[in-house]
Amino acid sequence: DLGERLLGTTELSGVVSVSLGAVAAIVGDRSGACLLTQLGDEGERVVGGIPAILGGCSVVLQQSDHAHGGLKVKFPKMPFPVIDSAHYWTQIALADVQGVRRQILISHKTDFSPDTLTILEAMAAPVSLALERVELSMILYERRSEAKFRSLVQNASDVILIVQADGRLSAETPSVSTVL
Repeated sequence: DLGERLLGTTELSGVVSVSLGAVAAIVGDRSGACLLTQLGDEGERVVGGIPAILGGCSVVLQQSDHAHGGLKVKFPKMPFPVIDSAHYWTQIALADVQGVRRQILISHKTDFSPDTLTILEAMAAPVSLALERVELSMILYERRSEAKFRSLVQNASDVILIVQADGRLSAETPSVSTVL
């Protein structure tokens, strides 16, 4: 069922929603938060989550000294605590062709059973594939749009000039030589 729902989504927000909904269904009310994070140029950020207020926040992960292991997660720019500090976190890595750039973080007070952890880890592959599929689709769309624009400009019979703020020409259509 998860795989079918992920296949039916065509946007990043849909994949995030389906993925986090599946995690919430698996862990039930034991979770205080469920986040999908992505590593970027400025560190790790929340792409989507429950609670939604954490969306876009930067995230800092620290090893926990909790007897059961796990992580402590901090949100440096949040002016108030959103998640109970007694919670510890489990991370599910979402690997793709570029390595591990994303992960699902789940806060909880009680331990997950080994079966629950196995199920959560098993859902990483279809979620990773869905995220990568949507990302590649967006890249392809952008490239096609750029190619279409370039083709329109290169084949235009009108003169099109792109001028920078300082007055320098940064681009011109080939027709400029025949018209001027």
